[in-house]
Amino acid sequence: MSIKVREKKLGNGNSSLYLDIYVNKRRVYEFLDIHLLKGEKETNKSKLRQANEIRATRELDIANNNYNLKSNKTQRTNFFDYSEHYISDKNSGRKGTFKCLLHHIEKHHSSKKLCFNEIDKLFIENFKSYLLDQVPVSKNSAYIYMLMFKQLFNQALKNEIISNNPFDKIDMIKTTRAQKYYLTFEELKKLNKEDCFNGEVKRAFLFSCFSGLRLGDIRNLTWREIQNGNIDIVQEKTQEQNIIKLSKTALELIGEPDEADTKIFKLPPDYHLGIFLKAWIHEAKITKKITFHSARHTFATMNLTFGADLFTVSKLMGHSNIRSTQVYAKLIDKKKNQAIDALPVL
Repeated sequence: MSIKVREKKLGNGNSSLYLDIYVNKRRVYEFLDIHLLKGEKETNKSKLRQANEIRATRELDIANNNYNLKSNKTQRTNFFDYSEHYISDKNSGRKGTFKCLLHHIEKHHSSKKLCFNEIDKLFIENFKSYLLDQVPVSKNSAYIYMLMFKQLFNQALKNEIISNNPFDKIDMIKTTRAQKYYLTFEELKKLNKEDCFNGEVKRAFLFSCFSGLRLGDIRNLTWREIQNGNIDIVQEKTQEQNIIKLSKTALELIGEPDEADTKIFKLPPDYHLGIFLKAWIHEAKITKKITFHSARHTFATMNLTFGADLFTVSKLMGHSNIRSTQVYAKLIDKKKNQAIDALPVL
């Protein structure tokens, strides 16, 4: 038997304390809802003593067979502590979305003290209504939040934090097909001529238009992944390897090589990046609803427009299923139809 007090660093510089319990060849975690505060040495000493007292109590409980792993964990595990622990360990391009989800749950619940056993079918249904009626967010965004909420419970079930998943009784939000905004090559040339307040945002966005990389991959891109004019990358979202030949424009945008582990782009946080991008698009007098992800849409439609076949574009995009790529082919067909409709009548 082994029980240790461990701490997990949080994004705000504080730490969450939890017990790492290993008994009968099983390892479980009990989150204590005790936090060490950055720079508060004396207060933290008291909190560590409190955590160690709980550890000693658990050792006695287990020795006397008075500790039921499942029921105790369910009652004591704080949902927010567990979720932040899970998110920080997850190599995902959606960490920011997970954090937004937790922010919405905290705002809905009006507290960060929330145990798993308090989250039942009624809580989840009320939260779903909160997203759609009070925040509000789009149906597609609400669907993603609910999907991630369910993912946290699936993981808690796997870790034996809970014995059943209330999401099994929930009807998930139905999504609508979101419109994909992209830039034509003419609009791209127009945008390239316009100055952006943040040059790195302009360079990274144009690079995405000519490489198809997602923002998360561009943020993490180092010179180690550039080999002989190719990008050799494990995509953050799919965790699949993709090798992409860089065009002349893409190579010019990344510039001269640096140290292997040096990041190629030094971008601001998402919120500020969005502000710079929106202002740049506005200055170029482009009225489309362009986000950074629109660069990826632009890459796909531009390749199809200039003659690449659907299978090739699917591979360039790193899609696991060609159906994901067919959406772009339909966009191009629509533009062709519009061009025919615009022809003058004799």
